Amino acid sequence: MPKKQIQPDPMTATTRKKLEWFILFYRFDTTVEEVEAKIYNSNKDGKSATHEYNQWRMEIIEKSWHEFTQKMLDMITEAWNLFPHKHLGGKSPEQMYIETYWRNPPSFDEVDSSLSVPTSVKIELNQKDYKTLLRTVAVSDYVYGIMSDLVDEKYKEDAKQNDSLIDKLLAHNTDPTIESNYRGKKIFSDIYMDEVMEDIMQFEDYNFWDLLVRKIARKISAKVIPMAAKKKMTKDEFMHMIFELEEKLRNDFERNELDNITYTGDL
Repeated sequence: MPKKQIQPDPMTATTRKKLEWFILFYRFDTTVEEVEAKIYNSNKDGKSATHEYNQWRMEIIEKSWHEFTQKMLDMITEAWNLFPHKHLGGKSPEQMYIETYWRNPPSFDEVDSSLSVPTSVKIELNQKDYKTLLRTVAVSDYVYGIMSDLVDEKYKEDAKQNDSLIDKLLAHNTDPTIESNYRGKKIFSDIYMDEVMEDIMQFEDYNFWDLLVRKIARKISAKVIPMAAKKKMTKDEFMHMIFELEEKLRNDFERNELDNITYTGDL
């Protein structure tokens, strides 16, 4: 495909770079040029072209057994939306959408009123439902509190929204053991949060060992099985091998916890 047909759009360039790096680093059986050509020459009608492209991308992924295949699928889909198509006059679906919708939005009369989003929602809850919802929101508050403070500031809005929901829910609470007062504001009581934390700690303990087992199993499989041999394996064979490794690791951790793990970095 002639280079002049590729639009110098920053998002397209970024997607191309990401795709190029991912293909090279993880040795996927394709190239960025092949992806571009496949997209550009998809001159069938919309549904047929998309279906054909999706079949092709799945064939590429199935040959490349790797834990990051979902990210690869997402990037190839992103490429379809941002790369130029011949039958669209060298434009991308993203560009066409912007030109046909955002620059010429439908009038108010053309919008289907049945699709309008309600400004408020009323939900009838019995006492059991209410307490279940309270507990769910308490767990969510703990998670988003950590995410917003220690992981990424983008989660601050989620934490803020969660806090607002707690205010609304506690306004209807009649159980004094669930809430306490802090500077005139209703919050979950220490007794209530201790109960919630018991569940969270059990989940975190399970999740820690489960993630550790899965990551170590995949790290071992990457070292002991060459890429050529992995490509020849069926999906069932590959997953069976991973499950066997995970089971051995899980049994070892149940007996010895971290006694058999050695840290080789610098402290």
